[in-house]
Amino acid sequence: MEFLRSRLARRKTKRSRKNAEEYREKTVKRREKMDRMHELIKINRQNRKEIQKISHDMNPKLGRAVHTYHKLLDTLDNYIESSNNGLNRMLLADDVVDLSPGDHLYVQRPGFTHHGLYMKESLILHYHMGLVKITGWEEFSEGSPIHKKAEEDSPSSYLGEEIIKRALSRYGENQYNLVFNNCEHFVRWARNG
Repeated sequence: MEFLRSRLARRKTKRSRKNAEEYREKTVKRREKMDRMHELIKINRQNRKEIQKISHDMNPKLGRAVHTYHKLLDTLDNYIESSNNGLNRMLLADDVVDLSPGDHLYVQRPGFTHHGLYMKESLILHYHMGLVKITGWEEFSEGSPIHKKAEEDSPSSYLGEEIIKRALSRYGENQYNLVFNNCEHFVRWARNG
């Protein structure tokens, strides 16, 4: 009887090692696929405005569909980066020292990333609790480090004051939607249209 128990225990150990190895392999493959998707989304981001303009010129409905598709890509990219706990972004992020009005700021939260626009004197304009509002550093960060997005990750078509003017035009808006109109979409719209 003891012999059978030890044999069963060895089989379970072999199976659990095999399962652990398979799980690690799947995790590595999943991470590689997510990294590849992130790279493709970044490449696509550089040409978005032109793609949207061409598609809108062809057909306004197509232009709106392309715009919605780009918002979905932003949401997917946010999930991909957050699933890695934001570690890579935090290590590569610019330090928040030289800030100008209109800079794209973000904080890493458990499971998602929160985005906002730097205004001046430590004031940040962002979607907060479903409303576009102005808050201070503490309320924006909720204790997390604040980072500045690199220009290549968040291109701007407008000067800082114009970015703030555009964003303020939506002050008080309560049209938050996790997929189609979230804090990142708001910031990217203000910076790049």
